[in-house]
Amino acid sequence: MLTPVRLRLQLEAQTTYGEQLSTALFGCFLGAVVFAALRLRVFPPIFGYLSTSCDVLLLTAVAAMGERAESELVVGFFVIVAASYLRYRFRLVAFTAVIATLGYLTLAYNTPQFRVRPTGVPFPYASVLRVIAGLSVMTLIGWQLQRKVAIVD
Repeated sequence: MLTPVRLRLQLEAQTTYGEQLSTALFGCFLGAVVFAALRLRVFPPIFGYLSTSCDVLLLTAVAAMGERAESELVVGFFVIVAASYLRYRFRLVAFTAVIATLGYLTLAYNTPQFRVRPTGVPFPYASVLRVIAGLSVMTLIGWQLQRKVAIVD
């Protein structure tokens, strides 16, 4: 009987060294092309919003396959918001915080422990509010950064 771990190991064993090397080289090449395009300012400003939306969507989809709101991948929402600071645009930081919060609320709503629970067991508001408060504080930090450094959108 194939368990998920055995199936994964069997699939990994079928890839050759050349395939793994070509995949790694293609990833490095793609990263270098994106880096060069960002340095030369080839992408329009809307690209930041699109790429951040795709990042949050992908993180939400991957976390939904696992433990959902109880997953360790929830930290990724904070990382995505922190990465949006690197573009020095407060509107992007606020947009990222809003869609990260919506992504987390989607995970929280679809988690069985949050949605289906016995009568008398209260909704675990503390864990949900803790993540939302953290994302809000990160947005306030971005607002203060924008105010102090005079970043223009």
